[in-house]
Amino acid sequence: MKRLILIAGALFVCICCAQAFVRCKLQGEVKGIETKAIWLKKVSENIHTVVDNRERRIPVKHGAFEYEFTADEIQAYEFVFDEDLGSTWGLIFFPDDGLIRMVIQRSGIGKELICEGGKHNDDYADYIASLALPFAKREDQLVRWQDSLLERDEIESEAFKATRSELKLAGADEERRALVFRKRDELDKTGRRYSDKGAKFIRSYDSLMAVKTQWTCDYVMKNRTLVSYFLLYNMTRFAKPGSAELALASQAYPLFEKEFPQHTYTKILRDQLAGLYFIAPGYKYIDVQAKTLDGKTVELSSVLTGKINLINLWGSWCGPCIVKCRKVVPLYNRYKDKGFEVVGIAREFKNLSALKSRLSKEQFNWMNLVELDDENGIWSKYVIADGAGLLVLTDQAGVILAVNPSPEELEQIIKGRLQNDTKN
Repeated sequence: MKRLILIAGALFVCICCAQAFVRCKLQGEVKGIETKAIWLKKVSENIHTVVDNRERRIPVKHGAFEYEFTADEIQAYEFVFDEDLGSTWGLIFFPDDGLIRMVIQRSGIGKELICEGGKHNDDYADYIASLALPFAKREDQLVRWQDSLLERDEIESEAFKATRSELKLAGADEERRALVFRKRDELDKTGRRYSDKGAKFIRSYDSLMAVKTQWTCDYVMKNRTLVSYFLLYNMTRFAKPGSAELALASQAYPLFEKEFPQHTYTKILRDQLAGLYFIAPGYKYIDVQAKTLDGKTVELSSVLTGKINLINLWGSWCGPCIVKCRKVVPLYNRYKDKGFEVVGIAREFKNLSALKSRLSKEQFNWMNLVELDDENGIWSKYVIADGAGLLVLTDQAGVILAVNPSPEELEQIIKGRLQNDTKN
């Protein structure tokens, strides 16, 4: 009997350790900022999953707030202001058992959060202070340089400035707005976004960021803590294929995976690193599960069979995505009986009402699947960060031919492939 009790006790301890619940009480002040409430979210969550949960909305009364919650694990949280739910300001803290006192206040043109309480918040504050020391002088010079350029509106090229007026004229017309954003992307890709003075500033800024990234990676490798794991996660979620951030994250990740095998960041980073390396021409697409509109779960591989396929990741709430889908419609109608297929997966939140309404107005007559509340982590696996849209074109064997091709590129590839198939 004693042995059974000990075994049961050991199991209970293991379960508690795995769950790592912490009960946290926040007491805070908001200084110099007018707001009715702040929202609490995990950095790893999409804002859409938070705004429908009124329990996450913390009222601010007479510049003060108080809130108690239980976290299922220790990871980075952030505050989002009631007035700008689409924006975050890097107001990051870590929950710990007990009381955390905090002050949110203005800092230059931004906002800052000062925390007192909890070992992880102390660790994060130490990191921020250590990071500032070697770079403070150079950052100050860059800030003054940037302010000077902004004051004279000399950072952007005349061509890029013109797109501001074009966006205003476009208003709510998503077709026109999409054309303007496409023009902006082209200016960015070809190095014509910035003026000569602006380009010189950007080169200096990028140079500093590269050094800071290396410094952060060295810090992460030396300090294998949950705070460092957040820094690694944060570095990776905005990394680009072939970037220094990706190389550094790939080196550090196996160490943290071994240290924190069950943590949320472990699963997210595993998916993101795979996506950053393999969502590219020449590699096979990543198979995922999604649901039909009537709730049936299907494997993507079960519907991508024997044709040239376009995997269309979009959302009913994403204007640019809708415009992209509309441009695919004529290509779909032209080639659907010749070996070309489209499978749409919509990223939706809470329910399917908006999706069904959008589909009733459009001619998206291909197979439409849905990812509700990020339940299958598709957007993490395809490394789309907080956005909605991605087009992935595959051949008949599932090998990626192009990522985010333009309508012209898309048709050129489809025609070329189908002509080759006819010859063979």
